[in-house]
Amino acid sequence: MAKSIITYSGDVVNYDNLISVGVEPVVVESENSTAEAYGVVGYDINNTKILLFHAPDIETVTERQEKLVAWLQSESFATFNVMEGAENGY
Repeated sequence: MAKSIITYSGDVVNYDNLISVGVEPVVVESENSTAEAYGVVGYDINNTKILLFHAPDIETVTERQEKLVAWLQSESFATFNVMEGAENGY
C-alpha cells in the first residue's frame, strides 16, 4: 500500500522513501517574486530535497514539522512489541 504526503504545492511524496524531515531556511519562488521563509524539508533515499511546507515564521513551520513527525511515527514506524503485549496493537 502506498503511503503518501501531499505537499503545500500539491505534489505527492511516498513517505516510505523519506529518510529525514527537518526545518530549514528556504527561498520560495513564485511567478513574480522570491521570498525568504522557513520550510519543512524532507530528504529522500536519493538525497533529493523536498519542500513539504513553508511559512514566513519559524513557529508555524516548527509546529507543522512536529505534527508531521508525530504522524509519521504513528503511521510508518508503528511497531507491535509482542513482549509488551500492547493493548491497541502498537
